[in-house]
Amino acid sequence: VVCGALGYVYSGLMRSTWLPPAHLILASGYGAGFLFTTAAAFEAASYGAFHLAWEAAWYRAVPLFVIAATSVRQSPMFIYGLWLCSVLDVLSWIALCTWYYHNPFKSVSTTGLLGVLLSAMISGFRGRTLRRSRQMMAE
Repeated sequence: VVCGALGYVYSGLMRSTWLPPAHLILASGYGAGFLFTTAAAFEAASYGAFHLAWEAAWYRAVPLFVIAATSVRQSPMFIYGLWLCSVLDVLSWIALCTWYYHNPFKSVSTTGLLGVLLSAMISGFRGRTLRRSRQMMAE
């Protein structure tokens, strides 16, 4: 995921012809994270640690799959996928804390909350830009 994010930034800054578009690099990073997490779930299940397999498969692989699937197309669908991934991450962390600590708010999902913050910022700036664009077109 980190390599995909760094490739995304590099591809956006350096307009080179040999790199694929930035959203595809980001999607491939999330896709690789999904595949590795799914492999970890299968490995945990093969050793009989089904609670770890369930945790890796449902609570980590599903949000990664959502963001990877919505990152493939360069459209506003990415924002909806980012919202969904962030909310799924926060809710899955609440479920894990309830399962392990019997307290849903024992710790905070920093990645989920940062994703919610990023989603809110993108949605806010996008809405402001669309409003200003409509105002300019009306004039």
